[in-house]
Amino acid sequence: MKHTTTLRLLGTVIIVVLALVVVVLHLVGAENLVQSTTELILIVVSVVGTIAFQLIIWPDRFLREESRSERIAGREFSLPTADQTCGHGSDYQHGTVGEKVVFGGALCFKDDGKYWQADARTSTTMPVIALAIEPKDAGQTCGLLMKGYARDDSWNWTTARPLFMSATAGSMTQKLPSGSGNEVQYLGRAVRPTIIFFEPEKVMVTIA
Repeated sequence: MKHTTTLRLLGTVIIVVLALVVVVLHLVGAENLVQSTTELILIVVSVVGTIAFQLIIWPDRFLREESRSERIAGREFSLPTADQTCGHGSDYQHGTVGEKVVFGGALCFKDDGKYWQADARTSTTMPVIALAIEPKDAGQTCGLLMKGYARDDSWNWTTARPLFMSATAGSMTQKLPSGSGNEVQYLGRAVRPTIIFFEPEKVMVTIA
């Protein structure tokens, strides 16, 4: 919101300045200027004026991708701005992990009170309820993403496609699991090749 307001103000200032330039040209008189110079000034005024108008009407177009935000279910989530981080507005909590985990590891919660790497091959390691947001060893307290944006520059997702739990422990995939007995769970979507919106669905489907 702060960025868009600033851009709109900038666009307004530019429009005012261009209007003053046109007034000055009129007062000076076009006949006192070389025709080519007058035409060049008018072209510049037209181009800059168009950009300024867009700054006022569509300021989001001029924001860096990382600074954009999205309102979901009444809450505003922003995109992460650095590698292996989460966006503002995301839901976090902390929990003890039962094994070594890495950033972006999909985790399930077991009855021992610890978080373990999920695995679509068996219901005992499902469903996914959190994403590890820092590397930790077994028995350590780990930051957990429950919902929101996460970024890892080593990812290479296909934008706009959904994410599912894979048959590899802790790993997500954009391919539906196909093995008999595998659990299919929607985990979110890729919004950039290196950024996802994590929002695990509670409902799972078991492949016969």
